[in-house]
Amino acid sequence: MDGKSTKREENHDVEVSNIHLLNERLDLTLAFSKRYQMSSAVGYLRIFLPSELSHPKDNDTETILLNKISARLHGSLRDIDTVIKVNSTDFMIVIADITEHDCKVICERIIHSISAPYPIDFHYFSISSSMGICMYPYGSEEPEELKTMAKMQCMLPKSWEKIAFLFIKGI
Repeated sequence: MDGKSTKREENHDVEVSNIHLLNERLDLTLAFSKRYQMSSAVGYLRIFLPSELSHPKDNDTETILLNKISARLHGSLRDIDTVIKVNSTDFMIVIADITEHDCKVICERIIHSISAPYPIDFHYFSISSSMGICMYPYGSEEPEELKTMAKMQCMLPKSWEKIAFLFIKGI
């Protein structure tokens, strides 16, 4: 087996376990929200890496950058919230016990935090991102629908210049 196949299989295993963890956390958060009649939110965040990292020799730099992005993302959330890496550039976020206003504040904090330049080996890298949010119970009460709607909302703002995230309260 070559090194690329092994790394691809390891990444697939990590992604599968991350999705499993995401589903567990989402189910627990929604059960808690339903029981105590609170709102929650599911977010989908896509990171757009700088084009200069598209060269194979920049794999180490890309890994360092993604680790720094992940650290900033975790630092932008509360201890009761969950962030899961879905693949190399996408994250899902579960925000528990949240109002619409506070959710917008957290989303703005996330976008602001991860958009700041990243110093790596005497270079500064900037990233762009888009984020979609779907609120429970207004957007949906079903976990898969919440995830799907957040991801769909994430895909829309790419063509819009000034909007960093889209927020859906309901259908």
